[in-house]
Amino acid sequence: MVMHQSSNKLLYKLDDDPGFWRSTLLGLQHIILVFGGSVLMPVIICRSTGTSIEQTEYIIFATTIITAVSSFIQVRRFGKIGSGYLLFMGSSGAYWGAIATTVELKGWALVAVLSIASAPIEFMVSYFYRFLRKIITPMVGGIVIMIISISLLPIMMELWTGTPGSTDYCSPQRLIIGGLTLLITLMVALSKKPKLRIWSILIGIGSGVVLSLLSNYMDFAPLANQKWVGLPRGEWPGLYFDFSAQTLSLLAIFMMATFASSIESIGDAISVQKVSQPDFQKVDYQSVQGCLNSDGLSNILAGLAGTVPNTTYSGNIAAIEITGVASRRVGYYAAGILLLIAFFPKVAYFVAYIPDPVLGGANILFMSMLLNVGMQLINQEASNYKTSLIVSVSLAAGLLSSMGLIFPELFPPEVNVFFTNGIAIGGMVAILMSASLLLLRKKPEKIRLGRQASGLRDLMAWVQVVSKKKGLPAAVSLKIELLSEELFTFLTDHARESKGDITFRTHTDDEFIYLEVNDKATIDDMDAPLETEAVVTTSPEKLGLVLVQKLAAHFEHQRISGYNYIHLKLPLEA
Repeated sequence: MVMHQSSNKLLYKLDDDPGFWRSTLLGLQHIILVFGGSVLMPVIICRSTGTSIEQTEYIIFATTIITAVSSFIQVRRFGKIGSGYLLFMGSSGAYWGAIATTVELKGWALVAVLSIASAPIEFMVSYFYRFLRKIITPMVGGIVIMIISISLLPIMMELWTGTPGSTDYCSPQRLIIGGLTLLITLMVALSKKPKLRIWSILIGIGSGVVLSLLSNYMDFAPLANQKWVGLPRGEWPGLYFDFSAQTLSLLAIFMMATFASSIESIGDAISVQKVSQPDFQKVDYQSVQGCLNSDGLSNILAGLAGTVPNTTYSGNIAAIEITGVASRRVGYYAAGILLLIAFFPKVAYFVAYIPDPVLGGANILFMSMLLNVGMQLINQEASNYKTSLIVSVSLAAGLLSSMGLIFPELFPPEVNVFFTNGIAIGGMVAILMSASLLLLRKKPEKIRLGRQASGLRDLMAWVQVVSKKKGLPAAVSLKIELLSEELFTFLTDHARESKGDITFRTHTDDEFIYLEVNDKATIDDMDAPLETEAVVTTSPEKLGLVLVQKLAAHFEHQRISGYNYIHLKLPLEA
């Protein structure tokens, strides 16, 4: 059976309705987390590239609307688009250097086209994920989540203390504001009262803002020239593309950044499931595919709107674990509030300019929680020398990359942008090592069977040949026969109208024998917990599954892209 992973007790589950006012305030907490970071990147790029104030206003306006729309799609899920979990979208740091270089060389119109042109990468990763699932595993997702946390912690610390060399670096005012924000958020999060814990983010950041106002630290200058209600003074930048070598190289960098963003999104999509279910059993890979499809659509929408590409936001995942609130309705309200904020420039700038020490202090807690989420995902897979090596090397690569220590003088600045992205490098190393582990594995034995009665005879003969070839103990061989027979019988009996063959594969390592069964039958979860007495009374046709669950050391059923993937594991020692 799949191991049950208990998460913190949820106060509001996925389908719960916290009520109008509670949902509004809980949505506001998530907005505070996502909005500042989402707007901060395009604002800094605009400043560094000399973009006019008027056009900067338009970029903020468009970014806010796309963040709202794409977050709603991600949470709500429409068919195969969206994760269906409380997962928010925002501008992606993976594109930071690529966007800045593109704006300086060609302008925002090319950024828009490159966002659209690179979006199919996410759709392709989603479509082919049934082939990639053995490479981009929960362990790889956990590694990426941990690298995100490790990469962002120094940035959050710099927001708190200031940049070394600046006039107020580590000033008493910054240290007190950030420290109290962190302390208050932590104290409320540790409260024995669950109903108080859900407000930890709002109370902590709110306290930091109030302290900043009382100490005259908060700068209201950016708000002075903003209207309460209105549209931005800038305009849509349009679309531009040419086939010059420079543009094609920029497209290649965008595509690499999109692939890196896809790895991050896979990690987020797996992690949000882990923290959103009271008794997490297994990853829903159809939700992961939906997340990637939503990412791709969001990048197209961002390009059409003339702003920066989007990706999922990891900080909100930690917020779910801290507050115990996973309700989709909170996401709907947050998306609605974000959409309104876009048309209230003064409010948008107020949220965007929450003092750095406040955001830094609060986010240190959230990034620390992400480390725990990542470790739990990694621990889902059996720990052995090979998997431990993948984790260690990938984390080291991600850390070195984020510090800018991987061949900094070897590549031109345009390419070096990729090598200083710890998430991209660490994730790529994890994927390559995971793929190598798969390639070096002993070639599996395989048989493809029809659904007629003769298929069972062929299957039993195949199991006997495999058992003899691999020298399996008699007791283990018998268990494999029983498991194979029950699975074949269940699939043929419960999906008589299905067409296509049933494929069995098996391979061994030093400790276990693994059995994988694939077909296209439309069936319910086979690995849902079953009790013998209840099955005998209500569903006697599932008695075979009870046997499978009791015999297998690990039993998991996944449905990806219309295919069933059934995995079993047995110890080689009887």
